[in-house]
Amino acid sequence: MTALALTILLSTSLAAPEFYVAPTGADTNAGTLAAPFATLERARDAVRGTGGTVVLRGGVYRRSATLALTAADSGVTWAAYPGEQPRLLGGLPLPAAAFQPVRDAAVLARLPQESRGQVLVADLAALGVTDYGKLESYGHGRPAPTPIPELFVNGRAQTLARYPKDGWLELRKVLDRGSVWGSNVPGEPELREKPDRGAIFEVDDPHLARWATAPDLWLFGYWWWDWADQAVQVAAIDLAKKTIQTVQPHAYGYRAGGRYYAYNLLEELSAPGEYFLDRATGRLYLLPAVPLAGADITFSQLTTPLLTIDGASNLTVRGLTFECSRVGALRLTNCRASVVRGCTFRQLASTAVNVNGGERCTVRGCDIYDANGGITLTGGDRAKLQPAGHVAENNHFWNYARINRTYISALALHGVGLRASHNLIHGAPHMAIGFGGNDLVMEYNEIYDVCRESNDAGAIYTGRNWSMRGNVIRYNYLHDIHGLDRKGAAGIYLDDCFSSADVIGNVLVDMKGLPFLIGGGRDNVIEDNVTLRTGAFHLDDRGLGWGKRGAAPDGELTVSLKQMPYQSELWRQRYPQLAGILDDNPGAPKGNVVRRNLFVQSPTPQIAGPARQYGNIADNWVAAEDPGFVNLALGDLRLRPDAVALQRIPGFRPPPFEQMGLRVDEDRPTLPPALPAAYPAGGAFCQELAVQVGCRTPGAVLRYTLDGSPPTSASPVCPQPLTLTRSGTLTVIAQVGTQLSEAARYEFRAYALGAADPLPVSLLPTLAADGYSEPKVNTNMAGRPISLRGGAYPTGLTLHPKEQPGGGRATAVYALDGTLRRATRLRGTVGVEDTSGANGSVVCRVELLRDGQWAPAFDSGVLCGGQATKELDVSLTGATQIRLVVTDAGDNIHSDHAAWGGLRLE
Repeated sequence: MTALALTILLSTSLAAPEFYVAPTGADTNAGTLAAPFATLERARDAVRGTGGTVVLRGGVYRRSATLALTAADSGVTWAAYPGEQPRLLGGLPLPAAAFQPVRDAAVLARLPQESRGQVLVADLAALGVTDYGKLESYGHGRPAPTPIPELFVNGRAQTLARYPKDGWLELRKVLDRGSVWGSNVPGEPELREKPDRGAIFEVDDPHLARWATAPDLWLFGYWWWDWADQAVQVAAIDLAKKTIQTVQPHAYGYRAGGRYYAYNLLEELSAPGEYFLDRATGRLYLLPAVPLAGADITFSQLTTPLLTIDGASNLTVRGLTFECSRVGALRLTNCRASVVRGCTFRQLASTAVNVNGGERCTVRGCDIYDANGGITLTGGDRAKLQPAGHVAENNHFWNYARINRTYISALALHGVGLRASHNLIHGAPHMAIGFGGNDLVMEYNEIYDVCRESNDAGAIYTGRNWSMRGNVIRYNYLHDIHGLDRKGAAGIYLDDCFSSADVIGNVLVDMKGLPFLIGGGRDNVIEDNVTLRTGAFHLDDRGLGWGKRGAAPDGELTVSLKQMPYQSELWRQRYPQLAGILDDNPGAPKGNVVRRNLFVQSPTPQIAGPARQYGNIADNWVAAEDPGFVNLALGDLRLRPDAVALQRIPGFRPPPFEQMGLRVDEDRPTLPPALPAAYPAGGAFCQELAVQVGCRTPGAVLRYTLDGSPPTSASPVCPQPLTLTRSGTLTVIAQVGTQLSEAARYEFRAYALGAADPLPVSLLPTLAADGYSEPKVNTNMAGRPISLRGGAYPTGLTLHPKEQPGGGRATAVYALDGTLRRATRLRGTVGVEDTSGANGSVVCRVELLRDGQWAPAFDSGVLCGGQATKELDVSLTGATQIRLVVTDAGDNIHSDHAAWGGLRLE
């Protein structure tokens, strides 16, 4: 026998086997393509130890237990048959015929009048369903209970009947805030009140009466902070006093101004897509949003993961769909060099993919949506600085935090040596990426429309640790992030003295809040980043002020530091700045580098004096105009070779904008169209406005509406430019073939500029600003309506000077672009805002840019707290920009809250 013949024979005889499984198969079959197995367990047992492949044909594989793979399954590939969709389902399909009209008089009496003839009921007990779950308290700082079963119709989660249907009730008068465990005020010690005591608060709403007899009534709310959610049970309702008493306390207590909604109410089942489960009788009530005949109706049941892989090596899972589970979908524990690729995870009540321990595992090219957590990577040894090497790349996440609303991230990285790259993340109430550990890399990700239900939040977030070093956040594109009610959320947030992160070459665009919030840490490097139309860069010194408790000998920062061998030779070599931190004024923001950053149409960076003193702040440029982007109007933020930014910032390294976000590969052969961009991105205009609309996706067709309704593939194509002549909501989608992007929404308001229809300056974008904080829009420094001498001003600005070498000063610059140049007058009232009392003294000035030169146009003279205000009336003829200036009147900046009440263009 020749050597060639022997090689062919051996390769044929040693070829790894393929086994097939199909919902229509039988476990007595041979597992071939023609005669497949029926169950995944039979296929697992057949392939185990062979290093072969299990091929799943399309269809539903209903799971009542976890498919468990172990080290014995190493080397095996589990893959979808080409062009087919195998679905691992953790729920019970319900027949449409099981839903019948409600005839029970007692139930009909509880239902709202308007829905009594439309609600249907199914007897789950008669269908063999006996596990209805139990409602429990969940949310910020509480252990996660097993989620209750959920109802899905055509893949869409139905809503447990609630009030109000959208939005929130406001927490009004609080009679008892309940016991408090955490601190209500930054820097104050935790109260640790015991025993637990729920809250009592007033409810001024006519719906309260219908809740009085409802069993198992629950409330979900943000009871104190806009980043601390919690579900609590109602203990009692007092209709005479119009009060609710809760069973559970909230860690930070309950305060007036908090927000909440009521749920689990048959009495409020009135909107299509709402349901209610009577756990005492097993009856499921539904107001259908679509005809149920022919619909896919599923009730989630499985309380363990759909698939677990323990201790396996070189195992691959490819192209499968995991759905409808009361917990997560896939858990890899202590695995090595295993891959999850091209899979879909949806309709889940916990984390989709959890990688824990092991080394060099990858999750790539997956779609994760309608879940309650995306991908968690945990691994490596922090004490030994031993990396795990796990990777999450090229995954697409949306609506991934639909139950717990805060601190549920698309990507969570914990440990050493983990990487998240080229992921697309959007559509969430709170954070996108949360991390903690050492030598972690987050790069080339695109993030938008997150933190939309929270404030004081960050799209990429971590905090409170000195020892978590060597982390890199680079080349990410964050955009269209605004926070609740557009009050502001941060882009990259290093909270409470987190230290030693390299934040390099990120692009942050159209953010109402701070693009970077560096909360007093040390040794952070912020270089070569670009912001466009955002709030101010922020680096503070909280470790010397209200946050100094964390840096104390018994503080959280010191305690966590001492848990690591930070003075060992290994740690000294890797992180030389850390070894002597406790002897080097540890609360001081030392060693930070803020260099070569480009801030476009964004305020002047807010950097605390000690951070400047102990750091390297250099070569940053605040640009009021286009610094040389390839096409600002169409959202192409690459810099041209001749860009003025490259001349103004020596050594600036332009971010690789074109590489950010998803990319085409074997697991993702096509990309979804990118979110469209508009320029200007909403705002006020006079009479008419030309709007450029673009998209990063080449060849995308842009379709639009002007009434706020969602565009479809039948909507008109957006002209270039789009000329607006009236107020409206511009909503745009991008279409490539049959694929549609998410909808981008922009609010525009047309003003006539007459005395009867003036344009508030607070609606204009801020080209540049500098001061103790960013200009407060339509509020005073405390976030309340502006008040001057007792008069309320619903619109206006508040500026607070900051200490500068030439004296306290604050500025804000606004452009008179396009048709805004038709404005002829700037009018308003200036003074020290009433919350300063008799304190504070300021001088308010207006300067105008004409023919490239700034010139004074108004000077208020010295204005003092509690004393007379002054009216301003300035001619704008020929002006192209307005600069508002506030000085400290020559003394100090204490209580210098300068209010520009009703400031307007006419």
